[in-house]
Amino acid sequence: MRTGCNNFYRYINLLRVKPNDSFLPYGIAYKYFNMTQSKFKNNCDDEAGKLMPVVNFNSCGAKEDCVAVCPYDVFEMRPITVEDRAKLNLKGKIKTFFDKRKAYLTDPSLCHACGACVQACPERAIKLAKVP
Repeated sequence: MRTGCNNFYRYINLLRVKPNDSFLPYGIAYKYFNMTQSKFKNNCDDEAGKLMPVVNFNSCGAKEDCVAVCPYDVFEMRPITVEDRAKLNLKGKIKTFFDKRKAYLTDPSLCHACGACVQACPERAIKLAKVP
């Protein structure tokens, strides 16, 4: 069942813009919109739950690109928790000073490992890891 992927492709086709347009919703770069649909179709697994995204809060800049491109709504932006804030290094504390939000996983078992979030993140804060 790939209904999430199909909705994602419709979303991408609606937002196609010219390379010289300077404004894009959610700050997503044009190159992510220019990817072919077959690239994501080939990467979407039929089964969810094999891999899960892991967000590095020290690098996350709350750009919301992962939320916009995820076809399965695995991500949400919300304020960082006290426990997660205590684990931040200096770089993470500086980034959190300017924007208190971070990308959190709503339900990692919904991830179909398409890799769209990894490619879309400008901060390179998301990795896919095997589910333990």
